[in-house]
Amino acid sequence: MGWNQGYTIMEKTVIAIYDSGVLTEEKLNEIMQPYVGQDIDHGGCYDLRSKDGLSADEIVCKIMEPERFSAIKPVPEQMPENYEWDSRIYDSWQDALQDERDSEIYDLWVEITRRMWKFC
Repeated sequence: MGWNQGYTIMEKTVIAIYDSGVLTEEKLNEIMQPYVGQDIDHGGCYDLRSKDGLSADEIVCKIMEPERFSAIKPVPEQMPENYEWDSRIYDSWQDALQDERDSEIYDLWVEITRRMWKFC
């Protein structure tokens, strides 16, 4: 079991400072110092969003790895040709693609937070 409240606090802080327009890589590094070596857990996620619709995980990825973050494509308006999705799992192709995108974001977030701040 991880530290749910740690994620809750980090999520609120990252989004608030990002929304204020002053979040930089250096500032994000300062924000993350209390969490170094901790097992902050997404169980504390409230699915908060920034003014431009980003999650805390997306913001961390955008600030720390902007090129890799921008390579993760948003869900398109129309279904890609020959796209197959499992209707037993997902209600729509958009849900399936969003799940794939969320997984890519999560994987990048884990890589960044483990490398930069030694999250467990």
